[in-house]
Amino acid sequence: MTLQEIKAELEGYKLEDMDIETLMVTSRQANNYCINLHRSAREMKDYDISGMPFGGGFVCDQVNEARHNLYSLIEAQAQLYSDFSKRLDAEMARRQTIQ
Repeated sequence: MTLQEIKAELEGYKLEDMDIETLMVTSRQANNYCINLHRSAREMKDYDISGMPFGGGFVCDQVNEARHNLYSLIEAQAQLYSDFSKRLDAEMARRQTIQ
């Protein structure tokens, strides 16, 4: 699944049709995904591929570029879930003001 497909799926949720319990559970799940993705991106960004203490080994440019691309994509996916979580929170807040 591509980032665009994930984005389309998340944008396709009709939040107004969900009951408050489903909104809350979905919000917790989205937050957990976001936290895990951010952690994974940070670990990938900081990982010393060379395996040498203090980064003493050499890693080719293509590997460094691939690692950079990977953590950038992971961060982009985290942002999709963060945006979705904000939509969920806004819907829950909207319902609270109605009551």
